[in-house]
Parts: sequence; structure tokens; C-alpha cells
Amino acid sequence: MKRIAYQGGIVSFSIPDDWVEEYEEEAGTTLFYEDKPGSGTLRLNVIAAREPNRPIDRSGTDRLRSLFDGTRQPNMVVRVLDNGNVLSTYTRQAFERGEELSMHYWEIANRMDENHIRLAIFSFTTSASRTSDKEILAQIAMLDEHLPQIRFWNS
Repeated sequence: MKRIAYQGGIVSFSIPDDWVEEYEEEAGTTLFYEDKPGSGTLRLNVIAAREPNRPIDRSGTDRLRSLFDGTRQPNMVVRVLDNGNVLSTYTRQAFERGEELSMHYWEIANRMDENHIRLAIFSFTTSASRTSDKEILAQIAMLDEHLPQIRFWNS
């Protein structure tokens, strides 16, 4: 596994050594993928925000958990990680250029200070026809293990 320091270390995480890293400047997204036909693509976008007119609760992770209340997905699971970050995971189906896609999401919320949060949004997209392939299932299991270990620069 190799360590990725995204945008100079705003967040860091691990991906397989042989995955390619590619930046999409106009979308503000970074892609990671195994360089072979039919491989899944991991995308990352990080946003920072300030909650207007109200500081984020210093006493715990309730405010971070509540970030996901308005974006509830039917299969969403939200949990507090040991490091105090909050992880939301879910899957969605989508269509692009006539192809059905399966999209697996890991959204990790981090409290920067009492007024600001950072949200790392990872999505892993594969062809829906490959969702039960052993290789894809192994990649998703690897991401399930490694993405919750993300490090934010202020953690």
C-alpha cells in the first residue's frame, strides 16, 4: 500500500501500490484506479464548511453525525470512528452513457475547530455488471478497511 497526501496533506490515506493517481482540475476531484480495463475508479473530493450562526458542538460527535441527516440514503450506515470522525457509507446505482453503474460511498466528517468541519467524500464506481466479481468485492473490502483510517491534517 502507498500513502497518499491529498492536496499537500489536507487528508492522507492508503491505496494499493499499483493504483494510478489522476487529478481532474475542472471538477476539483482526484481519481485513483488500477490501470487495466474494467477496473473500478475511486474519486475523492474534500470540502470544508462553516456552520452559519452556530458553532459546532464541542462536547462530542452529535453535530458531525447530524451532517448526514439531510442526505439519508436508503442503505446508509453512520458510525462514529475511534478517532472522533464520523463515517457514512452507502451505495447507489446510476446510469452514465447508457451503462448502469454501482457507486459505493464513504463520507468522513472531521471537526476542524468549534466552527468548521471538513468532509472527505470518496466514491468507488464500477460497472453494475461487475459488482459480484471477486476482484471488485476484494477492492471494496480493502477500501472498507483503509478509508476509515484517513488522517486529516488537524487530527
